[in-house]
Amino acid sequence: MLPANNIYSLDDLNNMTNPTSSNDYKLISSFLDIPINPNEKTLVICDIDDTILKAKNSLGHFYQILKNDFSDLSHDKIIKEARNMQSISNNIVGFNHTDPDGFAQFEAKVKQFSGSICFLTARNKQTENFTKKNFKQIGLEYENYQVYYTNNIKHKGQYIHDHIDTSNYDKVIFIDDSSYQIESVMCMFEHINCYKFVCDNNSDSD
Repeated sequence: MLPANNIYSLDDLNNMTNPTSSNDYKLISSFLDIPINPNEKTLVICDIDDTILKAKNSLGHFYQILKNDFSDLSHDKIIKEARNMQSISNNIVGFNHTDPDGFAQFEAKVKQFSGSICFLTARNKQTENFTKKNFKQIGLEYENYQVYYTNNIKHKGQYIHDHIDTSNYDKVIFIDDSSYQIESVMCMFEHINCYKFVCDNNSDSD
């Protein structure tokens, strides 16, 4: 079962059939929980939402408000309306960084040993300007990274297979908050080390 704070994840609530994998992945709450080997050139493929970005008002926050005020609505209806409310909130108040100090140290170590970090999101490519704004909000220069968009039409394991060349690296790390997306990667790539980022979405503001 997913942790309570991830139960409303867009990726985990989609209607696609979940891939299955017998492999394990590690839970982390900081990028510093991921070891970097100085003898390995590492590619890090990192999710955006609820992994590097944290909404100031979580989906669960709006879900609970609607559930309390409109108890007759179905779960699916509440989820739909909560997403709409969070989308409006995100456009107005923006995002926080999930782990600013941890990510900065992690990135420095990856680059020190000739590695690189890219981002892979289920967002639509049409949200690129919004994503640039989000990166700026958390102090990252969007132009310094390769950012891939799945448009939510294929799982991330398939997207990596089709679009991201990992052959020039000794080690590949995949980081996401979605169990579904992690399992999609694990069932297609035995050599990719997967980590599930557990973001504290219980905090609704700074």
